[in-house]
Amino acid sequence: FEGWFASSAECTRQMEEGILVCPVCGAGEVDKLISPVKGIKSAREDEASPSPADALDVLKNVSRYVEDNFEDVGADFTKEALKMHWEVVEKRKIRGTTSDEEDKLLEEEGVPVLKLPIFKRKLDG
Repeated sequence: FEGWFASSAECTRQMEEGILVCPVCGAGEVDKLISPVKGIKSAREDEASPSPADALDVLKNVSRYVEDNFEDVGADFTKEALKMHWEVVEKRKIRGTTSDEEDKLLEEEGVPVLKLPIFKRKLDG
């Protein structure tokens, strides 16, 4: 979910005090994520929209964040997401792959899923 705060410090304060809860599932464990809107700056102040390169940079940053902070469950994504949804296992941050049929099943079950493009990092050397 998204939320707007007077400042980053205000968001942190509310998280530390346990004031923030997910409006979808009611969970009290929430994290701050990169804000794509804040990550895009135009070269000129009067420029209304970001360039395709700026948008691509934002997507790459989100992809990197997900890669670094979510457990890769691969093709078991649907199975793990449903177990968390049905509270069979503890909720955690996961990433993986789904088929079109699995996407439909997750939607029918009311499991909130966000599909993102994942960019492979170039290996150094």
